[in-house]
Amino acid sequence: MAETTSNAEFILKRIAPNIKSKFGIDIEEFLRNPQGFSNDQDIANKIEQIEAELSEDIDEIIKSMGDAQKRFNDDMAKADAVSKKLGQAISIQARQLGIPMITPKDTDGFDNTEMIYVDNADDNTLALAQKLLGMSNFVIGGALTYNEYKVSDWTFATNSKNYAIRINIPSNPVLDMEYAKTEITDAIDAAKGYL
Repeated sequence: MAETTSNAEFILKRIAPNIKSKFGIDIEEFLRNPQGFSNDQDIANKIEQIEAELSEDIDEIIKSMGDAQKRFNDDMAKADAVSKKLGQAISIQARQLGIPMITPKDTDGFDNTEMIYVDNADDNTLALAQKLLGMSNFVIGGALTYNEYKVSDWTFATNSKNYAIRINIPSNPVLDMEYAKTEITDAIDAAKGYL
């Protein structure tokens, strides 16, 4: 089974009985031993239905979170606004300095990166970005998208050490649920590769 956090495991345990009663499959067992299900002729179709059901079940849990959902949406809206402002400033500065900005599909190999979390795009944050750009060979842009919100990060690749500015999203149970949903989906996708 793919490594999952305790949040994802909690959600799996909470949802597993519903999945088993509807589809006759123990989702936790499937994730532990997908090869054991390879004789089931209809397993691919069942897993697609299970993924849709899991997504719906988790979305229902999230909808029931009331105040946490409102706080999360407010935090995401703020992070989106900060991302846009800071992203525009970094893009303009990089263009002026002739520093390439790329958005790759994957960023493996950036283990030597110092993360800097910010929650605003004030003068000090903009000055930090400008300083990092002055030391950089190139900049890698990334983003997390949730509904209509986009939360960005930028990795500044220098000769000695890499630095990343990432927009901070305050801790929230809705965010934990969203991460758990992504983890579960990724674990199912990985398990499907063994069928």
